[in-house]
Amino acid sequence: MPLAEIHRRQEWIFQTFGRDGRIFVRPDDNAKSFGGGVVEVEGFARWWELANFYRPGPDCLAVVSPAADDPCRVAARDRSQEGRDRQPIPPKWSRESVSRASR
Repeated sequence: MPLAEIHRRQEWIFQTFGRDGRIFVRPDDNAKSFGGGVVEVEGFARWWELANFYRPGPDCLAVVSPAADDPCRVAARDRSQEGRDRQPIPPKWSRESVSRASR
């Protein structure tokens, strides 16, 4: 979608792709003509100003998708659910796995 369309169709985009009033937008080119990230409805005007700082051309394309769940919200939701005795999944490269591999 052209970057200019995001501004013009802001309401439709948030209705279609928005999740809790948030969308994810990134450039669809290797030049990274603007910074991608999560955009909130309340912060759209500021994001739009920053996205156009380097004046990307009218042919600048962007990818719009629903924003992923915020890790802090997911953690809070997980803590509030049953099954608090679940063991955390260890990271792939923990001290234990490295020490076991070096033996």
